[in-house]
Amino acid sequence: MTKMTDAKGQKFTFKYQGDETVPIEVKNSEGTWKRSLDPTGQVDGNDVYSWKNKDTGYTFKGEVTTKNGEYSWKDESGIETTQLEDGGQLHKYKNGTEVRENADGNVTEYKNPVSGENLSVDYSTGKPVVTVEKGGKSEVIEGVTGLQKTKEGLEIYRQNEQGKAETVLLHTNGAEITKVGSEITSYKSKDGVELSKEAGTRDGKAIDKIEISDTGKAVVTLEGGDKRLYNDDGSSTTFGKDGKVSTLSADGNKEFVYQLSKTDAKAVATALEKNDFNSISVRNPESVTEIDRKAGTEINWTSSKDSKGETVWTNGQETFKGNVSLDVKTGNSTWQRLDSQGFTESVVNRNNQGQVNFVTDKQGVTTFFGYDAEGNTNSILRNDFGWDSYLIKGADGKWRNPIDQANPLNWGKDTGKAFDHMVLANGDQIITPTSATGEGSDGKPLASTVIEANGNQKTSNGDGSVSYKYASGAVAEHHEYKAGEDGTTTKVDVFKDGTIEMTGPNGTRVRQNANSDLVTTIDKDGNVTQFKGKMSVGENGAVIIIN
Repeated sequence: MTKMTDAKGQKFTFKYQGDETVPIEVKNSEGTWKRSLDPTGQVDGNDVYSWKNKDTGYTFKGEVTTKNGEYSWKDESGIETTQLEDGGQLHKYKNGTEVRENADGNVTEYKNPVSGENLSVDYSTGKPVVTVEKGGKSEVIEGVTGLQKTKEGLEIYRQNEQGKAETVLLHTNGAEITKVGSEITSYKSKDGVELSKEAGTRDGKAIDKIEISDTGKAVVTLEGGDKRLYNDDGSSTTFGKDGKVSTLSADGNKEFVYQLSKTDAKAVATALEKNDFNSISVRNPESVTEIDRKAGTEINWTSSKDSKGETVWTNGQETFKGNVSLDVKTGNSTWQRLDSQGFTESVVNRNNQGQVNFVTDKQGVTTFFGYDAEGNTNSILRNDFGWDSYLIKGADGKWRNPIDQANPLNWGKDTGKAFDHMVLANGDQIITPTSATGEGSDGKPLASTVIEANGNQKTSNGDGSVSYKYASGAVAEHHEYKAGEDGTTTKVDVFKDGTIEMTGPNGTRVRQNANSDLVTTIDKDGNVTQFKGKMSVGENGAVIIIN
């Protein structure tokens, strides 16, 4: 496209260099814009250039395209503007929010997929009449005097009930922010959580000031000088002047308190002067206190350094070597446990309610968890393959894999498995199958399994036998079961290379090395016999020998 004229009569001309599809020069009502020969950066993975206006000297950095006969440009903030044939413009934000302006530059439409709000503006009466549609309902915003697109979203200017001029910013993140003059008086998140200077906070603290972070979240300065960053659901992170950083769940039941060192507390205070939450790092604080007000419990973790300078954590009952960090913008904490060699044993990520978001084991397998309104797990997603790599809990209490259900071989069958599932704070999973009779579908006693955060598994089979599966090391499986009236134990090991060894209650060992057709028996006196055969390990560690 080399020329374009819209319905308003505005003319645009485009020049190209060689076979390039990006214009080298654009001429519009603002003057002639010349593009730099080389990219000066990227926006959303695409090259951006510097465009200098030869008439005004102004420089624009962004992306310009004339593909498919449409003239559009994207600035460094990621907002894409398309020049429409009717003379108006359509502005698209990164999250899908759209603002449409007519040929006179007046806002006529606003659509936000995050909040679900759609606004339409009628100017036929000489004043803007704004209608908001949301959730199948519509209402007219009273007292509107004007509207303007900003990089944060849409600003609405109006007279409030007290006759004062106020500005309402509909942020692209779904928040509604009200200002009188330059002062923010109230904030309402997309989830409906409201803050105001008049009402104060939910936990009874007075608000001195409300500000907005770079992502549109509420930043509140409390009476006394502490600062608090709010999430959409009402959960928050508070930065105390005493060097403590605390997260509070939306229901107020769960609180984590991180006591920072003096050096870290000073760095946080400096960042807070500019509300620069991106530069705040909370890693290995002096202590972490986990408070559960509903359960009436409190767990205090304290940190120290070992002889190698590595951090060691203890709560009086449990000790581990590793690292604890906090993402102050979400309230999520990460607990990394190390093995004796200093390698990662497991990584557990928890939200501000104390629930485990995901756990990564020693082999790098990550398991993600979802929760219902009561805090019970209702989805399990593991980034490896298997029938149970993705499970969703149905209304009947059974867990099913949607992919398994879609298999034509399973049509008409109930693929659900009934079990109780719980994730502990350290990332361990406890799985206990359930049924109406208290037994499995085959009449055998139910088995319960503990999947440790490091990937190891322990299954109590219900018949007295115990089975272990190891994520690392030479041994892949270990089984123990009792035989005989005296309850003596038989042990079975399956090694990673395929070797199988069984140790009987009398000390006799039966072994078959990997890729061998010989079965070796060594009795308690050391006598060795061999014969050709095949050893295999069945359910619950039962050994089958065929000769």
